[in-house]
Amino acid sequence: MGSTLVTGVGRLRPAIERHARELLEELARLPQPVDLVERFALALPVRVLCELLGVPFEDRKVLERCAAVLLRRSASAAEVAAADKARSEYFARLVEAKDQEPADDLLSELVVRHVRTGRITREQLVSLGSLLLVAGHATTANQIALSVLALLRHPEQLPVMLAGPEAASCAVDELLRHLTVVHFGLRRVATADITIGETVIRAGDGVVLAIQSANRDPDIFPEPDRLDLTRRARAHVAFGYGAHRCPGQALARAELEIALPALFRRLPGLRLAIPFDQVLFAEDSFLHGVRELPIVWESAHGAAWERKG
Repeated sequence: MGSTLVTGVGRLRPAIERHARELLEELARLPQPVDLVERFALALPVRVLCELLGVPFEDRKVLERCAAVLLRRSASAAEVAAADKARSEYFARLVEAKDQEPADDLLSELVVRHVRTGRITREQLVSLGSLLLVAGHATTANQIALSVLALLRHPEQLPVMLAGPEAASCAVDELLRHLTVVHFGLRRVATADITIGETVIRAGDGVVLAIQSANRDPDIFPEPDRLDLTRRARAHVAFGYGAHRCPGQALARAELEIALPALFRRLPGLRLAIPFDQVLFAEDSFLHGVRELPIVWESAHGAAWERKG
């Protein structure tokens, strides 16, 4: 099933480019300053995921509201249960509709190739689909916004990002490592005795894994607190590892590789509209990110870019 997701993403790259271009054109016409989170960082992954999975775009607000509750640290147990129920019921109806009338989208393909053949259950597909949409858009949105903020604070790194597709791919890995958005411990149970350094973890022991700390391991990444877009950081664990590796990683990579260069090319002179110490970070979230990112740019240069395009 993972290969199906990767293949779907490969087909979707032109659509990602189109969505990014359309959103940037809309953004460029707005009065400045503009909140990059609302108008681009969040909007792009939602549009892309809806197209990939075959989710009607008009339904996105319902799913965004569910995601907002599920990712909020202060949400009550009752709120979380209600949001999870609404999300699951929505996807159950959508999977049923795809089964009755398959379309040209990934969810339909998974129904036909995996549910109908018994490789996975309908319930498993409902869980996967809702996870991809709700978790996938929030993580990528935060990563886009944080990456832009990092590039604005380190403008000397920007030419590396804009040097071409291969350089952008390398830069995205470093940004994923440096700004890991998952900031909650991953809970696991050791299935065998493990020795890590001088510590022995016994079979049956509970373990909490902090992947953001692993991505700053100086034995793997020299000078780990320094952002270096030329670093070969593919060994990062921002997407997890092994059997639990994020199934949407190929999509997230594609969106970042396309969105970040497109943004800085379309809006020359891009900069924060407020001092850095006034940026509002998402303190009440399980994900590292920013709530708002007000930006301004050189609109005359943007107009020139549009005439050349």
